This record gives sequence, structure tokens and C-alpha cells, in this order.
Amino acid sequence: SFRGKAITVESANGSENCITTEGFVFSNSEGPGTVLQGVTIANTPSFRNGITITDASPRIIDCVIHDTAYAMDVEGGNPEIVGCSVVSNTRGIFIERATINMLNCSITHNGGNAVYAIDSNVNIDNCLVCKNGSVFGWGIIHCEGPSVLTIANCTIADNVFDDFGGSAVGIDAESCSNLTMEN
Repeated sequence: SFRGKAITVESANGSENCITTEGFVFSNSEGPGTVLQGVTIANTPSFRNGITITDASPRIIDCVIHDTAYAMDVEGGNPEIVGCSVVSNTRGIFIERATINMLNCSITHNGGNAVYAIDSNVNIDNCLVCKNGSVFGWGIIHCEGPSVLTIANCTIADNVFDDFGGSAVGIDAESCSNLTMEN
């Protein structure tokens, strides 16, 4: 835990040289002055998330998250995710009651949904979303409740859908308040 402090934890030699099996927790109102940069979070113990954000707004930059439960569990806050790779996790990114900005990220090979948002504002810009699975026929990017979903300049391709019914679509924003797509 960063314990509310505005500090930067950064790898000296990039994410391929800074690997941990422990997830990171931001839960004490950390703001944008709290930065996690250039770290790989991999193979966390059973049912642990790569990054958990609760009512905090850190910046996560150039990190790799793979082989975790949820890559990220974001509940409240306004985090910024830049240049990160989210790959081969049980689930991708779960967002509830938050505003999240994702820029230049790669979200690939995750089970469940790549992005699942409830009552949130989600901005996905210049990201690659491919080869992910969906749960219960929901979209690879699923949005519900009074949410706003903005997708710009992204590639969404080669995702797979399960056999549990529902509408198997790439983007499922049926109950979303506002969907904007640009390219």
C-alpha cells in the first residue's frame, strides 16, 4: 500500500527487469502524484489482483500485469493508466464508480472481459484490445449503468465469446448512458 503518499515507485531498468508476484494496493486517497512506473506484476497468489485501486487516483505507467486474478480492480477514484500491457489474466480490468483514462495500452489474452465497467466514465484511447474472452455473452468491453464510454483510435479484434448466451458483441454498451467511438 502507498498509504496515501505522493511517491513514485519506478524501475531503474524497465518492466522486464523489475518483476514482483505481489500486487499493488492504492486505497488511501492517493492522487496523481502517486506513480507506479515500469514494473511487472506477474503470477500473484490465487485470487489476488495485480492492482487494486479503491477511491484513489494514482498514475500507472509502462507496467505489465499478467497471470493474476483481475489485472486491475478499480472502485472509485480517477486513475490514469498509460502504456501498460494487461495480458493473460483471469479477468481484465473491472471498474466501478470511477473515472478511468487508459492511453496507449495493450489488453490481450485475458479471460472474462477485457474491460467491465459499472456506473463509471471510461476513456480508452489508442489501445489494442484483442484475443480476450467474454463472460456470459457480454461484450469484450462491457459497460452498464449510468456510465460514459469513450473509445478513440483503438483496435478491437480477434476476441472470443463463450457459449452462455447473451449478445456476443465486441462492445456491449446497451445500458450505458453514453457511448462515443472515434477513429
